[in-house]
Amino acid sequence: INREGTEIDYVLTLKDLESDVRQAHIHLGYPQNAGNIVLWLCDSAAAPLPVSPVESTPLCVQNDPNDFRNGTVTGTLTEADVIAQAANGIAGPADWAEVVALIRDGRSYVNVHTAVIGAGEIRSQIENHGNGHDGR
Repeated sequence: INREGTEIDYVLTLKDLESDVRQAHIHLGYPQNAGNIVLWLCDSAAAPLPVSPVESTPLCVQNDPNDFRNGTVTGTLTEADVIAQAANGIAGPADWAEVVALIRDGRSYVNVHTAVIGAGEIRSQIENHGNGHDGR
């Protein structure tokens, strides 16, 4: 998250997945809870989409279109990327600051969905290590 809180640069690395990657997202939720998708990290042509990603969502096979189980995806998220989640009080792009605050507060996680494990093959809580920004 940049110093101003206006964008999130990310790198998502996938390695040795059990089945082909379909999509990855940031969800809102504590470690013991499942939550709603609020930001898309990557998508695939084969994914049955639960919600529509924004146009800027990169493919999960960004660095190698022929490897669906390994790879690296990079991107930048901004307020335009926020998916409305009424259940979480997120109306959409206008609530970007709230989404950033929830991420910084440890109330979000990344989930990588695959062909065989559609609910998520890999999940990791996002943690705030230190000052909450990368110093830019």
